[in-house]
Amino acid sequence: MGGFAAFWAPLLQAYGRWHLGEVVTLDAGYCSLKHAPLMAEAGYGDVLGRKENQPELRREAQRLLLPLAASQRPEANVLERDHGQWVRRSLWQTPECAGWLDWTHLRQVWLVRTEKCARQTTPRADSVPMEVEDHS
Repeated sequence: MGGFAAFWAPLLQAYGRWHLGEVVTLDAGYCSLKHAPLMAEAGYGDVLGRKENQPELRREAQRLLLPLAASQRPEANVLERDHGQWVRRSLWQTPECAGWLDWTHLRQVWLVRTEKCARQTTPRADSVPMEVEDHS
């Protein structure tokens, strides 16, 4: 994960002038105060998973997002079949954390809730999922 800066500069040099995208998505292992500003300084937004590698930021995101998920409808909702099982994914976001602590480039945090339902039944609005995972 320490190699981000080593590949970011050549990547920008090779492809940056083509303006192929505006957002960079990376695995949580690349998420750091050292790496994320490099993307912001180059004019790119980023979508980075924040997990145990950023415990303070993760706690702040959960502090803001879990009450939101408990009290409001999701901003987006997708229901699909995945390996024969019904899966519902819901999204909540908040800009309340913009510029939080040293994360000056931070604009918003997201919560994606994945609910896995019984294999053979089509989930209804009142169905209780078998498994729930939150990712923020």
